[in-house]
Amino acid sequence: GSQVSDAAAPLSPPSTYQVLYPIGFLSGLTPSTLQYYLIPGRRELYWGIWWKPSDPFQSDASGVNKIAFLWTETVSNNATDLLYFDLSPNPWRIRGMNDLIAGAGPTAGQRLEPNVDTTEVALGEWHRIEIYAKYSTGTAANGVLKWWVDGRLNGWYRNLKMARDSGFRYLQIAPTYGGNTGDLKLENDYYWFDHIRVSRAP
Repeated sequence: GSQVSDAAAPLSPPSTYQVLYPIGFLSGLTPSTLQYYLIPGRRELYWGIWWKPSDPFQSDASGVNKIAFLWTETVSNNATDLLYFDLSPNPWRIRGMNDLIAGAGPTAGQRLEPNVDTTEVALGEWHRIEIYAKYSTGTAANGVLKWWVDGRLNGWYRNLKMARDSGFRYLQIAPTYGGNTGDLKLENDYYWFDHIRVSRAP
């Protein structure tokens, strides 16, 4: 990743964070990672990101072009329990992924498609992605995940189940290309990030 100038960045120009997927880049890898550790015990949070994909953009054959990850404390103990968000084609849209495998809720291991509205993502333009997540309580599958794209609520799931641990542990901007399909980038593609905000519950 690198710092580049974009006077059209929507919130804090001109500096932006650029991620390059060069020609020949292999599926399943990420060019760069930014990681932010949360104070332990965070069980509810808001995360807002200004983000832009290049135009054109070559999708992985799996349709998975990851953007950001929300990890739980259980992952730090070598068990899978996380959420991530990706750009998927036909139409271009933002999806969630419930990788809360250790939690073992009803949608564990499933793609979380937009179930309220679908904002079609225009390539080459800035978009605001907002995420709200709240931990499940006890043994109940009542964890909440909501996400908005450009101010429109796209997804709202209320049946997530996290492992019974101390809460969310860290956030990642880790724009992984695909999921180990063997695809290679045939063009130079980019993601850009302008401004990121993280808030805890009051």
